[in-house]
Amino acid sequence: MVCGAAIAETDDTERLSAITEDYAKCADVAVGNFNDDVKIKEAMNVLFDGMTKNIYVMIENEIADKNGKTADFVELVGKDIAVGYLLKGFVDVNPSYKEEKEIIVKENNGDWRAASKILWKRNGCNAIYESLKK
Repeated sequence: MVCGAAIAETDDTERLSAITEDYAKCADVAVGNFNDDVKIKEAMNVLFDGMTKNIYVMIENEIADKNGKTADFVELVGKDIAVGYLLKGFVDVNPSYKEEKEIIVKENNGDWRAASKILWKRNGCNAIYESLKK
């Protein structure tokens, strides 16, 4: 799992971590699913905003649940830097997803755009994106 899961000691944080990982997968393939820069930028903004909001909630949940590791980390670096650190962990996506993406790119003769469209559909990104846009 990504680094967000490393702070998860509550069920709600585990759930938000899984959701945020899904958002990150969608952000990873967003560029290949929109035809112009304006739409790409909008999609990326929506997905990153969703990830960031979830990470703030995860941190708050862990601090409220007296997770000393999270509280110490936030005290050391500050909440915004902690969020950025965790966001990077999510954006890097997990190794099994990276492997799946590499296989799909190879199966599509190196066509990253086709692979992105496949992964966008497979990961339910259209529904995720539309729900976050609201």
